[in-house]
Amino acid sequence: MEQERDAAAEKVKSLGKEVANLEAQLEALRLGPSEREVLEKDKSMLEKDVQKFHTIVEDLTNTIVMENKRISEENEEAEKRVDALTVNARDAERMKRKLHAMERDIAETELARNDWEEKCWDLDATLAHKLKELENLSIECHHALWR
Repeated sequence: MEQERDAAAEKVKSLGKEVANLEAQLEALRLGPSEREVLEKDKSMLEKDVQKFHTIVEDLTNTIVMENKRISEENEEAEKRVDALTVNARDAERMKRKLHAMERDIAETELARNDWEEKCWDLDATLAHKLKELENLSIECHHALWR
């Protein structure tokens, strides 16, 4: 009987602890938000983020459209200015002569550069030859001094 009583008392203690744990969990569930409330809160936050994203996209789209309109207007204005410019035959002939003169100058400059490159190569070859001669003379002088 005493053993059964002790076992029952032990069982009552463990059940008391379990009751305390369950009451604490129940209190936490009562005080804290439900899963539905948490999910609804997350949903509302996500909806706000989506709205912000749509606002940003709309602003960027509007900016791009306005920029495209501005560029189109500038292009049209530039085309009108170019069309308004008149180029008479005398100006065209003068520009053609200047273009030919520039092409002639470029050709002459290239020829001069090629001449200078050839002179540099010749000078380099001459210097190399003279250096060899100096080395040979120096060796001969050295041998002569030894003799």
